[in-house]
Amino acid sequence: MAGAVAAVTGAAAGVVWIGRGALRWGRRIAHMVDDLTGEPARPGVPARPGLMERIGTIEGRLDGLDGRLDGLDARLGCLDGRLAAVEHELRPNSGSSLHDKVTRLAEAVAPER
Repeated sequence: MAGAVAAVTGAAAGVVWIGRGALRWGRRIAHMVDDLTGEPARPGVPARPGLMERIGTIEGRLDGLDGRLDGLDARLGCLDGRLAAVEHELRPNSGSSLHDKVTRLAEAVAPER
């Protein structure tokens, strides 16, 4: 009799253990499906868009950036020219750059040792 009780108890524990694992997997799959399809709004919780709606939103934003990037390229081209002019003044070039002029001035006002 004790053996039968132990067998039934062991079988019940096994069924509970398997059932808990199946419930965990079931919840994971349900969460994945909710992420893919989205969830409608319910009291106190806003709606969540599904995967395809999110991708559509991202694509729409990227399409809107194309026009902005064209104007940005023109502005960057203008800044490149200005930056090149500044860099030219900061490097020695046999006397006509700002760097050369500052060096000559520093040498002229430096006390002799």
